[in-house]
Amino acid sequence: MPTVLITGANSGIGLEMARQYAARGWAVIAANRTPFTPADYGALGYDLTEIRYDALDDRTAADLAVRLKGRPIDVAIMNAGISEETEAAPEEVTAESFERSMMVNTYAPLHLAALLQHNLKLGEAKLLVG
Repeated sequence: MPTVLITGANSGIGLEMARQYAARGWAVIAANRTPFTPADYGALGYDLTEIRYDALDDRTAADLAVRLKGRPIDVAIMNAGISEETEAAPEEVTAESFERSMMVNTYAPLHLAALLQHNLKLGEAKLLVG
């Protein structure tokens, strides 16, 4: 059975991707900051692994890598992201907000991908999506 890892799978497009992969018989590893609802578990089926992951906390990335050690991952979808201050004019964006967005949307997916490279090498598809 193929395996997909999806960050930010607890809402929006990440949740929909998790549902679609589960419906196709894939094992789904959901790396979420916020837990699934009971209804989500029902929709995603029995072959679901949910692990806490916060893109702003390197410890959760390291923990995720340890917990998945040796487990093949065919597809990793780095979906977790934020879009702070999208309505703000460029001159109104703060340095703190910009740094947080860059950390979550750029650094964190690359960092997690590096931590999971062995898992992806073990998988058949070896596909990383950012």
